[in-house]
Amino acid sequence: MDDITKKTIEKLVLNFISEMNEWEKYCNELDQNTQLAWDEADRMMEQRVASIINKYCTDKERKMSRPNAISWGVEGSYVYDPNKEKIIDMQESRKNRFFVTTRTDNKYLQYIVVKKNNKYLIDSKKRRFLNEDKWYVDYL
Repeated sequence: MDDITKKTIEKLVLNFISEMNEWEKYCNELDQNTQLAWDEADRMMEQRVASIINKYCTDKERKMSRPNAISWGVEGSYVYDPNKEKIIDMQESRKNRFFVTTRTDNKYLQYIVVKKNNKYLIDSKKRRFLNEDKWYVDYL
C-alpha cells in the first residue's frame, strides 16, 4: 500500500471516529433538552447520524446498526472517542480491501475499508477485547 493510500484511509477512519464522537455529544445535548419532544429529538439524532454514515460508509442495509438503531455513549464512555481510540495497524487484505486496527484502553477495533468507484469507504467493523483472540461483529 502506498503512502497516499495509507494517509487517505487513515484520514477516513479518524474523521469518522471524530464525527461520530461529535454526534454522541450532540445526542447527549438533545437528550438533556427538555424543550424538545422525544420524537423530535430522535428524528434530529437519526438525521445527523445518517448523514455521517452516508458520508463515510458503504451503502448497504444496516438493520442493527446506526442510523436504524440509535444508541450513543456518554462522557467518559463514548462509543467513539478520538482521544482514546488510536490506529495501531493498517493492512491491505486484498485489492481494494483494507483492515484498519485501532485500540482503546480495553479493546481492539477493526474497520474494514473498501475502495468502490475510486472512493474509500468503511464497510464494517469488528471488535475484540484485549484478552480475546476472536473477532466479533461490531455495529457502526
